[in-house]
Amino acid sequence: MRLLLGIIFCLILPTTASASLTSQLYTGDAFTVSPGKVQLRSYYNSSFGGPQRVVGGSFTFGATKSVDAKLSYGYLWNNAGQDVRIGPNIGVKWRFIGDGVRKPSAAVSTLYAINEGIGGESHKNDFGSLLIVQYPVAPMVYLANFGHVWVGDEDAFDLRYVSFAAGRFFSGRRLGALEYSQLSRLGRPYGRHTNQVTAAFAYSSNESLTYTGQLGYLWSGLNSNYNLTLGISLYL
Repeated sequence: MRLLLGIIFCLILPTTASASLTSQLYTGDAFTVSPGKVQLRSYYNSSFGGPQRVVGGSFTFGATKSVDAKLSYGYLWNNAGQDVRIGPNIGVKWRFIGDGVRKPSAAVSTLYAINEGIGGESHKNDFGSLLIVQYPVAPMVYLANFGHVWVGDEDAFDLRYVSFAAGRFFSGRRLGALEYSQLSRLGRPYGRHTNQVTAAFAYSSNESLTYTGQLGYLWSGLNSNYNLTLGISLYL
């Protein structure tokens, strides 16, 4: 199930822009990249003592005031099994309510897996969609995500994803947050859920550069581990 979290991490979660501190969380926000602007993002995720590591990056371009488009790629190393190439993927996010910052907002984010590789085999046609709700009450912000991944393989189960976050802004361009997320394999009566709680911190040294650290505890049935995600974003 840790493998599935790595896939969902690349397929749905890193979908937002670096100009907003809330965009650095696992839980997506409704902010979109400004028209003509570009966001570059990279991240590294690893479990403590676990066999898997994920490295990825994305390029996001602001198309309109409420729409941005993204190209992303990720790779999962698995010492206990097959490696996974996650991408390239393409996606679009559309904010249809609010401004994504100061007002209550809502958006839809989508991502399509052009080509993936598990071991030496090619895997295509996964499609993910995410509904994002954002409610700011200064100095707090609350986020909720509801997502679904349609898996291209006929013999594989689709995935459902939900996530909630509560964040607090601090002076000096800082944000602290607590998050809860659950990933489910549909059609499985037993052991189908992976849960994670996360403590996150984001710091922006200026309007262009943002650093992120997230410590998570993940469990599925009797299996559990701690994991760390480090990220950096550049907004141009």
